[in-house]
Amino acid sequence: MMSSHEAWSSIYTRVYFGYTRMYRWLVSSTLLELLQRLQSVQNAAARLVSGAKRLDHITPVLRQLHWLPTCGVQGGGLDVQGCPRASTVVPGR
Repeated sequence: MMSSHEAWSSIYTRVYFGYTRMYRWLVSSTLLELLQRLQSVQNAAARLVSGAKRLDHITPVLRQLHWLPTCGVQGGGLDVQGCPRASTVVPGR
């Protein structure tokens, strides 16, 4: 039989991890949505600047404009650990 302390500890743990999972899901889905919107704006700006049509592939246009990330790109994904942090980037170097 569980003691009162063990029971409350078990309940607290379940609630805490439930909220933690929910918070992580909420943050990740919100960030994903923001990144998708940002990418859409970037693609539209690239088409406007380059004169590309709506149905043209955007990746060559982004490469031509040098608007693709140059660090940590592997297999279509971005490896954030491979990129320098904003605080370590020195302008003009």
